[in-house]
Amino acid sequence: MMIVSELEKEIYSLKGINTLNLSVKAIEIINNVAKKVKEYICCNGFKDIEEEILFFKELKPILYSKFIYYTELKEIESKRVSFASNEYVRVYLLEHTQRLMDYLNDNIYTYQYLKLGSTFLDAALFTRKNVLESSRVSDYDLDVSFMTVWDDKVSRIRAYEMLLAYLNSEIFRLDKPYTPSELTWHGSKRGLVQLIYALVAKECFGDATIKDLADFFQLHFNVDLGDYYGVYKEIKERVVKNRASFLSDLAEALLKRMDEDENS
Repeated sequence: MMIVSELEKEIYSLKGINTLNLSVKAIEIINNVAKKVKEYICCNGFKDIEEEILFFKELKPILYSKFIYYTELKEIESKRVSFASNEYVRVYLLEHTQRLMDYLNDNIYTYQYLKLGSTFLDAALFTRKNVLESSRVSDYDLDVSFMTVWDDKVSRIRAYEMLLAYLNSEIFRLDKPYTPSELTWHGSKRGLVQLIYALVAKECFGDATIKDLADFFQLHFNVDLGDYYGVYKEIKERVVKNRASFLSDLAEALLKRMDEDENS
């Protein structure tokens, strides 16, 4: 989805400002894009039910989960500054972590349906024909012509997974004080996710998990990976010739460096 890729680049360009200001600017960017997508869909519709399901099950949640993520992040960070000590901040972050986990547990069937790649209820859950005026709608979308029974839940689940990754990373920072590293990751977020998954697949750090490495890279290389599980899922399902393009680029760069060193 080209529009999401461009959106991610625009948000990534905001890196360097504090999390609260970043979230405010990101909300504005995403809101403008979401309005344009909604106008296009409402005016043009879908060519068939499969395209409608794809949009409300996959594409809209990718966009709207980011809106929810940064909206919640703004609320969390705006109140966090009122706590005087790391001990109270830790309790505050853990309370939000529990709140998000409670939501995922309350919607475990939706969560499992998505994680298992189920499709047998898609026509009922991800088309607009079953939406009623009385259906629960989110704060940011009050138009029943642009929602389905589950697309809000899917968006919220994706957002809460990203938020849990952020909160766990922040708690990790509080639990393990460190001297800030001067090293900053300048590659793409997708590239780093490919590298992390490759290192775990190769067992380069023994039985270390994806989360272990993601926390390490985020802590020591000044990078926020967000929903790295979701990023991996998008990479894995992308229909391209080389899904591990970043790793191929690394190998090519290394070979080029070796050739240059030999010829120098």
